[in-house]
Amino acid sequence: MIHLYKEQDLRWWRFCYLLPMILYVYACDDGAQMAQCTSDEDCREGYSCDLEIYVGDCIQRRQVQACGANYCIVGEERCQDNSCVPLVEAGIQAGTEAGIQAGTEAGIQAGFEAGVEAGIQSGTEAGIQAGIQAGELIEETNEWFLESSIQTEMRLLRPQEELDVTGFVRSTNGGVPVGALLKFVVSSEYSSDRIPSEFSTPLDVALDADGAFSQSFNFSEPGVYAITLEIYDTQAQGDQAKLQKTWLFRVDDFVKVQEAQLHLNQQAYKYFALSMPDILLWLQSIDESERAQELHSLFAELKASSIDAIRVFIGRTQGAYALRMANGIINEPQIHFLDFLVEQAGLNEMKLILVLADARREIDSLDVFLAEGSLQNPSPEEQNQFFTSVEVQSVFLNWLDSIMSHINPLTNLALSEDPSILAWELFHLPKWDLPSPLSPTVLSDFILDVFQEMSTRAPHQLLLSGELGLDYNPTAYQNHAQVIDSLMLSSLLDGSQGGAWSSVRMQTTGNMTSRNVVSGVSLDSNSLRLNRLNQSLDWLSFGQAWLRGHALANIPSYRPLVVHLSRVNRSILGQETASVWRQWIQEALSQGYSGITVGDFYLSSLSLNESSWSLGENADHRQNTLNMLTDLSERFRRP
Repeated sequence: MIHLYKEQDLRWWRFCYLLPMILYVYACDDGAQMAQCTSDEDCREGYSCDLEIYVGDCIQRRQVQACGANYCIVGEERCQDNSCVPLVEAGIQAGTEAGIQAGTEAGIQAGFEAGVEAGIQSGTEAGIQAGIQAGELIEETNEWFLESSIQTEMRLLRPQEELDVTGFVRSTNGGVPVGALLKFVVSSEYSSDRIPSEFSTPLDVALDADGAFSQSFNFSEPGVYAITLEIYDTQAQGDQAKLQKTWLFRVDDFVKVQEAQLHLNQQAYKYFALSMPDILLWLQSIDESERAQELHSLFAELKASSIDAIRVFIGRTQGAYALRMANGIINEPQIHFLDFLVEQAGLNEMKLILVLADARREIDSLDVFLAEGSLQNPSPEEQNQFFTSVEVQSVFLNWLDSIMSHINPLTNLALSEDPSILAWELFHLPKWDLPSPLSPTVLSDFILDVFQEMSTRAPHQLLLSGELGLDYNPTAYQNHAQVIDSLMLSSLLDGSQGGAWSSVRMQTTGNMTSRNVVSGVSLDSNSLRLNRLNQSLDWLSFGQAWLRGHALANIPSYRPLVVHLSRVNRSILGQETASVWRQWIQEALSQGYSGITVGDFYLSSLSLNESSWSLGENADHRQNTLNMLTDLSERFRRP
């Protein structure tokens, strides 16, 4: 838009526009000339002569722009906040603002650069400090941890079996610990003298670049060994291990029959055992939290008395403690205690002889097998069908199969696979020590048939019959039979009580019977009617003749010979009881017997009689009994 102003007073003429559509504002040039003009030539430079509105005046034409309600002269004024400001003042203002802006930006830039520098400096210092603190925190919380392929549960090894203990040690930050020192320490509660010489002192092992370690072990002697890995921090103060882990390894093997002797780990083996009929009941009477410690203490006492094995009756079929329920079902709550006993026996280097049944009705009976074989409430004569009925034998053999193949959840082994079980004994006491119409061949055939089945189920464990040693032919005993006859006990060897000992011995020489069958006799004062012998000298004479005669009769079988159960009557012998036992044991030793079991020893006083002993809570009496057992067991080991 163009406005025309008179030169003299431009400010006054700003209101002189008349119409919105006028494109020019005319300013009169009153001071430019004294007379009216007639042409542009009459006006000075920058003005023109107006002949229309301001006729005869020199007018200056200027371009303007709207600024709110005002118009600013282009080139001379600037619109600022809806007001016209001369360009000089506006320039100062704009310059100031621009300067401020530029200065601000420059200041920011300079401040940024300076700030960066200062930030780097302060950040570095703060970072170093924070790093130190963080490093200290990491040092405090950077724990080590150990991982190994070997589980902590008990593991069974055979002698000389190679064992590789491998794993790695790492820190929580993922790196290999600096300054880690590894030591393997081998120990044993009962077998420290069997630890190989190379493991008798701590063994240093180094970590590789990845933090891994590996060490091989093997043990030639049976025993329970603890391998402890101790990890030390050589950069820390003190000598306490930073990490420690222990593995238990049970090195064990089955006792085998070799050259008419028992052998364990290729060495001649003899055992001295206690008959403890109530040990499973005793375990149930102990609080679960104390059970393991109580049993460990018992085993420790027996080991200190040189006891190698415990004879345990597991054939209960009646009452609350029955292991076998109707139709051959295993009583799960009761089998738990047997599982526990077997596991702890292995951990304490104790062998077990498990007795399967009682034909004499002293602890249990065979009635449940007869009943399930369709013979309810049998008379004494009908009870003999246990040995002749195929159906009854099938029920009995099924039970043997169930218990022998039972998997112990504490060891993950079937009972027939566990070396802690030294032997399975068929009968606690046989029934044919009473007058019986059964012929010797019937009895021997029964024993051999059952042995064949048992050997199939438990090929690595010893098999004992539990026989008393009764016979029908005194010839094999030679002059020792005459001594027995002189003591008025000839019926033990004349077949009148159904004895079949020689028949069994002769038939076991063939290949039909497994080599894990062991010959055995008993020296049970009650079953052999020794209670009629009043003098201790007669007891000694009988024991000598009985043990020598059976050793002589057993020679053709070429099998080991053991004493299944030796019991004496204390009410008759009194203080001579221990002396009679010593003489019997020395005789068994001289005749080459491989094992002997003495009894009965009860952990409670409820079942005591004249042929049993107490290992109860009475400290003095208990210690006296243990001292007697120590003397007996050491006599049996003398060369």
